Amino acid sequence: MHYRWLALHGISLQCQRRVSLPDGEYFHCELPDGAMGAIPVWMTDPVTCAGFSLAEPLVSVEALTNLRALLDSLRSICSAGPGIKEEEPTSHKQADSNASEDGDGSRSRREEPSGA
Repeated sequence: MHYRWLALHGISLQCQRRVSLPDGEYFHCELPDGAMGAIPVWMTDPVTCAGFSLAEPLVSVEALTNLRALLDSLRSICSAGPGIKEEEPTSHKQADSNASEDGDGSRSRREEPSGA
């Protein structure tokens, strides 16, 4: 494995087959723990991987820390569960427009005019 940012860098793997997918070529290899893994073929090419070099970071640690805090807050909101809904403002109007209040505070139904 020649891609230096992969934990498997420098390790030789036993590959079972090569597959062609819409997003590229992959080797199906047996990993050190016995599991099978799909490794992009380009990660095994020493010439391709030699073209990647170490350089100054493009993103600051502070920006990554802020992103982590944002993602954690979103995860806690999303994990609150699907049963929790934002309450809608209450209205003083009765939802059933056919109901009217009698003099004693009870509700009764008004009859619809015939032909309606």
